[in-house]
Amino acid sequence: MGVESVPPSETVPNLHLISESLGERTLSLYQNSRAAEYELTYVVNYNIVVPEKGSQAYSTKVNRTFLDNPLTALAKSVERDMIEDEMRQQASRQIMRQLARLTAVFNKLEEEELEAMLEGNSDKSADTTVTTEAVEDTQAGNASLPTRQARATQQNENLSGTTDAAAEQRAASSLSSVRQRTAAEARMRQPNQANCPASRV
Repeated sequence: MGVESVPPSETVPNLHLISESLGERTLSLYQNSRAAEYELTYVVNYNIVVPEKGSQAYSTKVNRTFLDNPLTALAKSVERDMIEDEMRQQASRQIMRQLARLTAVFNKLEEEELEAMLEGNSDKSADTTVTTEAVEDTQAGNASLPTRQARATQQNENLSGTTDAAAEQRAASSLSSVRQRTAAEARMRQPNQANCPASRV
């Protein structure tokens, strides 16, 4: 099963190779301090664009070991070239496997976007409910305001009536006290007048 190469189009997925690199590091040495074994690392960065889905950037890496022998330099050079070609083929197979998984990746992204959208709508609905409840509480408070005002007016009237009755009671008590003192003074004067001698003319 091969891959069919088609011209770039807006209706088919596109694979863009961004960069590739081949590096090495020494793993072991000979007794004369020359490198005996290397680790080769091949890295490819690429981007996949799927129409009506979006694009995703990926990177693939392949590692191989290579034994160097200075006595057979020409043969080792050919062997290294073959290893590098095999690493490129392995990287291409990894890219194709990633393409096979790409549909699942984009479907997952769509599900996450849909869930985020639903959560946003639920948050807006919650805010609307809270605002509605606040408005209803305000309306209820405004509706009960006349009732509270009527109760306050009735309490003021009751307090005013109680105050008037208390004032009248205090005034009557004061008047009774005045009358009692006047009567007492009148009784005290009468004996004095009786004891006084009659004046002669």
